[in-house]
Amino acid sequence: IALENQIVPIYIDIYTGWNMIGFSCSFEKNVEDALDNLVDKVIILKDNSGVVYMPEFNFNGIGNFTPGHGYQLKVTDNILDFNICE
Repeated sequence: IALENQIVPIYIDIYTGWNMIGFSCSFEKNVEDALDNLVDKVIILKDNSGVVYMPEFNFNGIGNFTPGHGYQLKVTDNILDFNICE
């Protein structure tokens, strides 16, 4: 979201179980890097084609998040005030 030429960060709450998240950054970002701080809570992340990231198996089939795309994320615990672009 732009406000007078400034980017306003978007923070979301992710809840235990399945969530839908959008990748709101204007640049691609490696999935493993973007979720590094959450890796202990991530069970699986899926893109629209069903390709997955599964940290338990050290598997990143997605590669990079794509700007404007949505993803399904399953986590073991609540994650509050998450900003995927930071």
